[in-house]
Amino acid sequence: MSVVGPLPDYFERACTLPFERVDLPSPHRSPTRLLSQVERATIRVSAPDVEDVPPGNSVMHEATLRLAIFKERDLLEYFSGAYIAATLQRLFWGAHPSIHAHRGWALLAELDRRDLVEVWLSAEPIDLDLRDHFRRMRLRERLRELDGGITKSTR
Repeated sequence: MSVVGPLPDYFERACTLPFERVDLPSPHRSPTRLLSQVERATIRVSAPDVEDVPPGNSVMHEATLRLAIFKERDLLEYFSGAYIAATLQRLFWGAHPSIHAHRGWALLAELDRRDLVEVWLSAEPIDLDLRDHFRRMRLRERLRELDGGITKSTR
């Protein structure tokens, strides 16, 4: 009896490709730790269709496929960024329920950086005195700001 579906098909194709090692930043050094609660709460992920997931044999490709499956099943639009990060962390590294999903957030950031998925958020205003509004932007752009020293204003 053969199992059909996107995951078995992925693994069948992936096993013929060389394994690609993915080095994520240390969970304690990842710029995703600098995201505000509002930024985390407004995360929305846009994944490709299952048939458009690029071939590959890595954590990145498998995570992309799993997000594409969530999209295909009309679930992705209802998932929060925290839920997605926690799900990715449990899937690839395991996690105690009370531990923050730092590796899951780092993986989500790397997926966005590599353009395998699009991760959007509403970034904090830079200058609260000018009555700026939240800025809709990609996660990778916000992390560049945070990593480069351009941080949100404090009250």
